[in-house]
Amino acid sequence: MDTTEITFADGAFVGGLSGLKMARVPTAEEFLEVGSHLHLVSELSKMQLADLFRFAKQHLGEDEAVYLAEKIGLTHSTYNQYVWVSGSILPANRRVDKLSFTAHRHVCALPGHLQKDALEHCIATGMNTVEFEIYVKGVKADHERGLPGNIEPLELDVQPRGVIVALGDDEMLQASIQEVPDGQRSAQAVMEAAKLSKVGPALQVIADAINRMSAAEEDCVADLNVEQFCLHLQNASAMIRDAAPYDTCLDCKGQGCTTCHMRGYTSKMKHTVMMANQRR
Repeated sequence: MDTTEITFADGAFVGGLSGLKMARVPTAEEFLEVGSHLHLVSELSKMQLADLFRFAKQHLGEDEAVYLAEKIGLTHSTYNQYVWVSGSILPANRRVDKLSFTAHRHVCALPGHLQKDALEHCIATGMNTVEFEIYVKGVKADHERGLPGNIEPLELDVQPRGVIVALGDDEMLQASIQEVPDGQRSAQAVMEAAKLSKVGPALQVIADAINRMSAAEEDCVADLNVEQFCLHLQNASAMIRDAAPYDTCLDCKGQGCTTCHMRGYTSKMKHTVMMANQRR
């Protein structure tokens, strides 16, 4: 168990930095006990309280969950907001350890694959709540217009062959290639990376759809472990990013060898391993 986790109601709930998990179906009294405690704690507990209300809605019904919120001292509108935030952001995308519940509420309007990037950007830049709200609106507007989101690019540096390319992990890839003699292999690297770049966002679209169906309690996902399913999709997306063309092959300096399968470039995963071997 993570050292940051704590159990509630004789193990019915497990709370951590990413929110609250349910280990078994609690009684209505246990929901009330844990909810009353979380309501009086800290900013960190708000996401856990949001998860608790979502679980209460799923297992006790809407009326009982609203009654629970009112018993704790929250309004119906606050209850609705908590349930919405909990169902809109996967635990893996949350940064409750660094950012407020309000910051997380702002990113609910973004697709899942942009939420974590936006939160990380907020942490890195030190934005206040108002600045972050404006920033998120801009990211949402760009996404709706089909422009690339705020995604850190892969740097494919093949200077020995005269080409420097920046690739973003988005469908709207833009490549800037300087035409120089014998640079075809680098141009091919760009095209190959562009193919893979479309797969990650597609997997996230699937995760978002399943998460929404779960939040809406649709029968089709009643027996699906949604959190585990989405985690597998995120792992698959990470594997794809690691496999994408990333940098000049360190063994052949872009000339082509058995290590890079005669391509002149390697994936991020292989590049990292080669860098570690060189330091030994």
